[in-house]
Amino acid sequence: MARLIQEGDQVLLKRDDNSGVFQVKRNRQLHFDKAKFTLNGLIGHPFGATFKVERGEMIRIDDAEEVLNELMEAESSAAVRGKDNRDLVAAGSNQKLSQDDILKMKEDGKKGEEIIQELITNSETFENKTEYSQRKYLRKKMKKHIFIFTALKPTARLLIEMVYTKSPEKISHLRIDSLSQILQCANIMAGIEVAIVDTLQGLVLGSVMERMGGIGKVVQFYPGSDLNRNVLNFFDFPSGFKDNLYNFALKNLSELKSSSQGTVECPDTKMDTKEMGDNSGETNCDNSNKSGQECAECPDMKMETEEKGDNSGEKSCDISGNKGQECAESPDMKMATSEKGDNSGEKKCDSKNSVLCQDSHVKADGSLSGEKRKGDNSEKEDKRLEKARIQEYVKTLILQKDFDCLIVACKHHPTPIVLALLEYVAPSRPVVVYSSYKEALMDCYNCVRERGGALNLRLTETWYREYQVLPARTHPTMQMTGTGGYLLTFTTVSR
Repeated sequence: MARLIQEGDQVLLKRDDNSGVFQVKRNRQLHFDKAKFTLNGLIGHPFGATFKVERGEMIRIDDAEEVLNELMEAESSAAVRGKDNRDLVAAGSNQKLSQDDILKMKEDGKKGEEIIQELITNSETFENKTEYSQRKYLRKKMKKHIFIFTALKPTARLLIEMVYTKSPEKISHLRIDSLSQILQCANIMAGIEVAIVDTLQGLVLGSVMERMGGIGKVVQFYPGSDLNRNVLNFFDFPSGFKDNLYNFALKNLSELKSSSQGTVECPDTKMDTKEMGDNSGETNCDNSNKSGQECAECPDMKMETEEKGDNSGEKSCDISGNKGQECAESPDMKMATSEKGDNSGEKKCDSKNSVLCQDSHVKADGSLSGEKRKGDNSEKEDKRLEKARIQEYVKTLILQKDFDCLIVACKHHPTPIVLALLEYVAPSRPVVVYSSYKEALMDCYNCVRERGGALNLRLTETWYREYQVLPARTHPTMQMTGTGGYLLTFTTVSR
């Protein structure tokens, strides 16, 4: 049984080649395709039903052809139709009604069917047309005076057709046939881990999640701050679908690679000061990845130990370029000062980014007091901690280097992106790269081949033609697209 439309659902309204996605809300006024109406009539009806707009409300009907057949039956008692249209002359004088007459009928509240009946009655050539020409004439008038929509559940096919018809440049001219090949070549199925770079408004990402059915993990890598997922919201996935969707900035890959190789990083360095004797200070730098080994000094941090007086030791941490500015201790830093004899320890931190250190106080025993900053919102803090926890999980997921496939569909040059992410894909896994320009994929092809670790490299272009299928009138459509983009596919292997 088809699922019924409920308030809050996303619904795709389709009328001929024009379509749009809207959220169902009661008493919400819509202006779509020159029609003004509410969506109240959709609630409680199944997806796929057909509706007609009457006086601002949507009334369900069986089919759009039903209205056309009624109009044809109304004219069945007319004179015998002509065998052909050779004697007909297209002229404005064939219609007796003027535009002002039609507008007046609309203002009087007449239905679209009544207006079309008046147009037929006042036409001098309608009766002499063939049946096919009459149907064609009625469809043209119905499109102008009768608003019939089909309410559909948004899917990958419907959404890509909607975006491609309106503005194909937003999705880099990605067609439905190219999208289907991306999903097939990447072997998308439930229960896998997918690495994807999608800057096409989340269309490829949503298609991948639709096929996975909410089972598996998807990590979306994005360049800069370009995390555009406008189309993804149109899919109207259940809440559980997005629980396994994560994102990670491409600019953080270098930092992630450095940390995985054990390179010394300033934020990961723990500085401990031990006092020996009365006036001696020794500083050790222990890295968590190299326990017991002496590591290099961070280039941006200088540690100085100064002795003042006979029994006083002062330790200062100066960040380059910001000397002489004093701030409070950071809440994330634990400071412990051990006193032996009459020695006293005082720690100072000079940093430009003193925002992280504000409003924190140190108790007498050296530990931080739990006092919150003024105006701090606990809910925002919980969200921040949750976001940080998720990012740590994503880093762990990436460092496992066990992605089942890699999909790159973006407007940027794909070569540096593909080369940066290849090492995180498991061996014998598919990689699919889409671009609207073959030159970019040719460069990526050569770079991947020189790098090694890839087999069966193929650069293809899909050929797509749409046909009109009607009785005795089957032929390719008069207008069609020139290209649907290019695909580079290959399989990873161990180097």
